[in-house]
Amino acid sequence: MGYAENLLDRYRRIDALVEQGIDGERVAAENARRGMEEQYPGIREQVFPSVRKGPANDAPYLGPYAAADNFGKAAPKPSWRDRAQEAMGWAARVAAEVAAARDMEALAASLTEIHSKNLSSGKFQIGVRFPSAELGYHLSRMDPRKRAEFVEKVTSLFREELAFVLDPENGASYED
Repeated sequence: MGYAENLLDRYRRIDALVEQGIDGERVAAENARRGMEEQYPGIREQVFPSVRKGPANDAPYLGPYAAADNFGKAAPKPSWRDRAQEAMGWAARVAAEVAAARDMEALAASLTEIHSKNLSSGKFQIGVRFPSAELGYHLSRMDPRKRAEFVEKVTSLFREELAFVLDPENGASYED
């Protein structure tokens, strides 16, 4: 049974949208194509004569030289399992970074001694001390990013001490 050429052209345009359209356009075209195939049985075989259904499994017959597996199809979408593993890997990396930052903060607090005092000359002195051997040991095992984090933590401790000492509520006086 042969269908009119204008009907076959319409089917070709809808089929092209199914193959090349985007999201909603593709879904609408799939529905339209399915409707035409139900209304006009055999239209697909008339438009595409090389695609015919095989008798055993009703799968499209692509000829004796067709490639098996994923020929001509889009790459497979990742499964939920793959996505979950990716999310768990990301969470583990974030947790490791947080733990490293906490370790760096604890290391800075344990190695750093900050002393402040008013000198008899009327000047204020604040100093930072580190045990050199222990500091050298830890610095030799840090990459540049970790060293920058360590410096930031020590600077933060110094800022806190300076703010405490300079606060008038804590007994700071600026009179001669």
